[in-house]
Amino acid sequence: MTPAWRRSPAWRLGRRMRDAARGVIDLARASANARIEALLGYLALSAALAEGGAGRVGLVLVASATVLAAEGMNTALERAVDRSGLGRDPLARAAKDGAAGAVLLTAAGAAAAAVWVLVPHLAACLAAWRRASDLARGAWLAGLVVLAVAALWPEAPEAPPAQGPR
Repeated sequence: MTPAWRRSPAWRLGRRMRDAARGVIDLARASANARIEALLGYLALSAALAEGGAGRVGLVLVASATVLAAEGMNTALERAVDRSGLGRDPLARAAKDGAAGAVLLTAAGAAAAAVWVLVPHLAACLAAWRRASDLARGAWLAGLVVLAVAALWPEAPEAPPAQGPR
């Protein structure tokens, strides 16, 4: 019999959060696109933070999170279609292309938001960079290097497609 504490809502929520965190880690490991999108989000967030303004930072955060969520859904759908063993089925191709198109639209919207928020304040961002301490610049550059290496790291191998019933 399952202990009472394992049936509690808090325990179940913790398990779901653990599973979701594992999905985010799998996405970062398996998708080069997600790593590149995270790098671009980091750059945009850094620029928004340097200039200040909660509205700008919030918009960049929401846009970056939306792009990464769309990429996660795209990756999950592609894996499911690949695993189904449908091969070159036109509906499978349409599903994968539709999910990739959704990511493209989301990324384009995020890029437009970043341009709208950040370009008018680019001079102020550069001035803030010049005023920043060496420690702050070093921390920013270290984060940039880590994300760039992670973005360029080779993808994890995909699982082979499932063999259908014979």
